Amino acid sequence: MKKPFLILWAVIFASLAMLFFFIFLGRAGLPYNSEGNYFDENNMVTYQTQSVAAYGVLSLGSLIVVGIISYKYFLPKRPECDKP
Repeated sequence: MKKPFLILWAVIFASLAMLFFFIFLGRAGLPYNSEGNYFDENNMVTYQTQSVAAYGVLSLGSLIVVGIISYKYFLPKRPECDKP
């Protein structure tokens, strides 16, 4: 019963990692101005440098969580130790 929930959480965090990474790539590719902002000419919006970096950190954090969940899922079960 525990393993299906691990798979579900891994899929959720992998999806979040992809979402955050695509937002990071889209905003990091915008032109950078001298005021320290990224400017999106299509939507007439400026993004601060910190917000672009935050999406990269969120993506990395989500990937780390997916790695931990995958490690727990594929970790072989240790044999029980007989206690006297």
